[in-house]
Amino acid sequence: MQTNILRRTVLFAAAWGLLGVAAQAHACNVPVFRYALERWQPDAFGALVYYKGALSGEPAQALELLEKRLAAPEARYNVYVQRVDRGTKMDEPTEQLWKSAGSPEAPTLVIQFPHHSMLHEPAWSAPLTKANVEQLLESPARRELARRILKGDSAVWLQVDGTDVKKNDEIFALLNEENKRLLELVRLPPPDDPDAKPLKPAFSVLRIAAGDPAEAFFLSALAAQYKGAGDAAADAAQGIVGPVFGQGRLLALAPLPTMTSQHVEDAVAFLTGACSCIVKEQNPGVDLLIGADWLTLIDKPVVVDKELPALSGFTPPAEDPKDVAKETKAPVEAPAAAPASAPPAAEAPGLFSGLALLAVAGVAAVLIASVFVLRGKREA
Repeated sequence: MQTNILRRTVLFAAAWGLLGVAAQAHACNVPVFRYALERWQPDAFGALVYYKGALSGEPAQALELLEKRLAAPEARYNVYVQRVDRGTKMDEPTEQLWKSAGSPEAPTLVIQFPHHSMLHEPAWSAPLTKANVEQLLESPARRELARRILKGDSAVWLQVDGTDVKKNDEIFALLNEENKRLLELVRLPPPDDPDAKPLKPAFSVLRIAAGDPAEAFFLSALAAQYKGAGDAAADAAQGIVGPVFGQGRLLALAPLPTMTSQHVEDAVAFLTGACSCIVKEQNPGVDLLIGADWLTLIDKPVVVDKELPALSGFTPPAEDPKDVAKETKAPVEAPAAAPASAPPAAEAPGLFSGLALLAVAGVAAVLIASVFVLRGKREA
């Protein structure tokens, strides 16, 4: 027991110590939950449609509906469609995903987690029907998650009830009590922009009944994420819980029976602390499939892009006015056009500060996520 406590204490202290170093490497006074809302776009799920030969009837109509919904100008779903005709040779990953879904013969919709999640099992598989297309794209719980975050919640605790009704109620009460208690203790970092409207932390709890048919896809994806986190005794039937923030990003999942006030405090400390790592993939969490227009509904961005300071001790050489004149008169060739599929290059921080940030904050983020899961395992 003492060894377990010592191990958790060392990991937690090391993780937060590294986060402090990362914050010095790249100061950012925006809380993690807000930075994520403004800058961390959700990764895309893959909707693989497996069939053999020509589609007709209900499956054909369902595929047409799916592609039409995703192609609509107002669509904001983080999912893409990939047609897979089993009558042709499939590549190994595509075939493995089909086998993981049970090697269905009928036209089937198999949902693949985003690449960065490192989850290789399907998030969900179902017959290719119009009802299942709607189930994939929308559900009451996901709409409510987006509504609360866009309304101003820093994070929403997502609680999926288990079979123990008493324990479900206890954890629900615990989360609400801790949310109220921590609101009096949390102090957000001062904004970079002195004229920015002060942020106010807010937390809530969204509860989903186990086996809710309206949440079939969502519950399947959450259970698959929980099992994919490496828990040997993973059993989503006991209930799971975790905070959702940003543009629908789930920080981590813990087994509901072992949830404690310390879990809540750890998560809130991370989410309300200054964002020390601007790279989403270097932070803990997995994106959820939620269709929401995140950016246009934000009242006023608070993330301020700062210019990097000039290198100290470096003075650029003086230029000869004649050389400058020659350069001005020289014809300038237009740069070659980038391929249509290539995304625009993103502005990056300085080389050394960026590398230090990735190396230090990346390790810290992994440790923070590990501690969150470790608490559930050790206290089970």
